[in-house]
Formats: sequence, C-alpha cells, structure tokens
Amino acid sequence: MNLTLSETEDKYRRIFTRLPYPIFVTDRKGFFIDVNIACIEFLGYHNREDVIGKNVIEFYVNPEHRDRIVAELKKKTDVRWFETFLKRRDGTVREVVLSIYTLRDKKGKIIGYEGILDDITDIRKMQREIENAAKEWRETFDSMIDGVMIVGEDKKIKRINKVFAELFNSNPKELIGKPCYSLIFGKDKPCTVCPQKRLLERGGSEIWDEHLYHLNKTFHISMSLIRREAKNAQFVYVFRDIEEFLDTKLKLKKSQFLLNQSFRGITLAMAKLVEQRDPYTSGHGERVSVISERIAKEMGLGEENVEGIRICGLLHDIGKISVPVEILNKSTKLTELEFKFIKLHPVTGYEILKNIRFPWPIAEVTLQHHERLNGSGYPHGLKGNEIIMEARILAVADVVEAISSHRPYRPALGTEVAMDEIKKGRGLLYDPDVVDRCLSLYQRDALGI
Repeated sequence: MNLTLSETEDKYRRIFTRLPYPIFVTDRKGFFIDVNIACIEFLGYHNREDVIGKNVIEFYVNPEHRDRIVAELKKKTDVRWFETFLKRRDGTVREVVLSIYTLRDKKGKIIGYEGILDDITDIRKMQREIENAAKEWRETFDSMIDGVMIVGEDKKIKRINKVFAELFNSNPKELIGKPCYSLIFGKDKPCTVCPQKRLLERGGSEIWDEHLYHLNKTFHISMSLIRREAKNAQFVYVFRDIEEFLDTKLKLKKSQFLLNQSFRGITLAMAKLVEQRDPYTSGHGERVSVISERIAKEMGLGEENVEGIRICGLLHDIGKISVPVEILNKSTKLTELEFKFIKLHPVTGYEILKNIRFPWPIAEVTLQHHERLNGSGYPHGLKGNEIIMEARILAVADVVEAISSHRPYRPALGTEVAMDEIKKGRGLLYDPDVVDRCLSLYQRDALGI
C-alpha cells in the first residue's frame, strides 16, 4: 500500500521522536527548532516546548567549542566525533561526542544545523579506571624488590624498573636503548657465548650468579624468554643482591602471581560489564575467547600470542557498552539506523582500549574483528593483509559462536550451520588457514563449544 506524503511525514516523525540517541535541529544562530524525546530527557527537561527556542550555547561548558564547530561547518558539510562537555538543566555536566550536519537551501546557503550526540561520560569513566589499573601495574612493576630489565633480540634495553636503575647507580631514562652487554658486563661488543641465543633455540630460562667487576657487586640473575616473535623476541632479566635472594624469593613469586591475577581479573571484569547489559549473549566473550585460543594453538602460534588472542576474545565487544540496551536486546530485525549504531561498537571499543599499553594489539583487534578479506566488513572495509592475523582468528571464532548460540532475534542455529558458513566464506570473507584449523578442531571435537 502506497503511503501519502502526510503519512510518510508522520512515519518519519515517529522514528525521529523515538530514537534512543539525542537528536536536535537548530537554526543558523543556534536556537532549537526541533528535538526528540531522548534529547529532551538528556538536557533534563520534560516537555519539547521547554527546549524549543533556547540557544545551544546555554548548554556548552566551553562556549568556544560551539564557535569552532560553526567555523568548521562553513568549510564542510559536517563535523563528526567532536568531544565536548554539556551541562544539563540541573547543572550536572556530561561528556559527549557531537556529530553536526549543515542544513542548506537550494542555493547552498546554510539555514540551520542537525545534530546527534552520544553521552560518553560512563565510557570515559571506565576508560580512566582502566588507565588507573594500568598505572597500578606500572607502580607494582616499579615497587618490586628486585631489579627488572627487559631486553630485545637486538640486545638493547627496552624497559627497566626503578630498583634496577638504583642497583646500577643510573638514571632510568639513560639506560633505555643501551646494549645490555655494555651495562651488565662493561663490554663494548656482544658476549661470545650469549644466553639469549640459547633461550631462542630451546626456550625456558637460565639462572646464575655473577660478580660484575666494573660495579664491584655480585648478583643472582635470572633470565627468561617472554616473547618469541620473529625478529622481535624479548627477554626479562631479574637482578637481586645475592644476600637477599633466599629471604625475598617467596615474596617475588607472590608478587608476580598477584600481578597476573589482577590483570586477568580486570580483563574479565571489563568483559562481564558488557554482558550485564546484554543477558541474551552472556558468556559470548568467554566462548569466543576459548575458540580463538584453540585456533591460535592449532596454528602453532607462540604462548604469548595465544594469551593475547585469549584476552582479545574477552574484550572484543567492549564497545557495545555504548549501544542502547533496547537495540542490543531487540527481538525483531534492526532498522538501518539501529544497525549503524551496532556497527559503531568496534570503533568505540578501540577508543576505550587504544591508550592502554597492553603487550598485545588488543585495541587494533577490537577495531578489526568485523572486517572481511574481500573488504565487505566494517568499520573501514579493510582487505586481505590489511587485517592483522589476530583479528582474522577472532572473526572466525566470533561468527562460529554467534551462529551456534541463541540470540534475541532467533534460536541457536547449531555448530553445523556455523561450520557451513565459514566453509562458504573461506578465502572470500575469512582467512583460509584459520577456517581450516577451526574445521579440524571441530572434526576432532576439540573446538571447546
């Protein structure tokens, strides 16, 4: 049945009014001429009439931000992802992301602006909490009673803690980048018999006592391989005064155990935070983590890489924290606009994680886990080798788990259907090696689902 113009306008007015994101329209001077319910509620009012006629400048904590937006819009049609602070009617301040679009007449003259805002106050709060956790990790690293040094395969020092710098009577910044053999043994060239070479060949660790004559100090030294990537291996050295070794050995083990437990606990808590908003997919992150980890092991990736992929599986959907619960739990087909909101979650997840110094590319994997080999994925339409391997593994694991499990809009389709899907997309959407490893695990009943 064809809709009349009036009916069509009514339909889109209802959509505009009910959208969960605050949307507003102003004239070119900034006076509100239209707002939806979400915008009215965000600003702290009860009725549309209370907002219409007010100027947006009243709500900016930094009015110059409004001037900057208007100046930009004179040069282009829109300004997206502009972060600022808005104050509500009751005086509370919220951190938001604004996207503003120009409204122009037939001659191209600006007659007004249309905007949508996303309240990121809670996201930024969580981000700061995560950053504080990372800071606590660094403080714990620096507070360890032993001197710790991380050295690359190129034999240059990558990181040290404060105790290490004190043991060698040096400024921490001055030691970064120096050759380890120069600092430890006072030599101007690498050792003839280097323990790093032995560890690269057989793994494990080495422990020995060493008297450093140029310092006139004796240390108990332990050395381990902590990353076994081609041309990017890393080794950790722990230096301890020999007299204190027996007394502090148990304390070190406890400190390292608590540090690992703390990191794992924070990661799992972040994943659970998202799942609490979406009970229909509870456990999705943990199941994707298990599948990803097993595929990575099947591919022969190193233990450190496998651990990173496991963490990626837990955190890959953290960006859904910004998606309204009504959309996440919707039992019917999503509208085009709702699906656009969903497709923003990799970008949001990346923004949350990008400034956290993980030893793995967690933020990049989160951003890319919906990309596909042929460029049909999102958010950036990456192709082939533009997509990092960890994201390719996660993409397959995510699809397999999603199809195998229940969703608000459909019952579980089963693992057989999931296997058929990745077979069809092998080499087109999904990495063929990853698909083959996944199928092999499934055939051996070793996939973990």
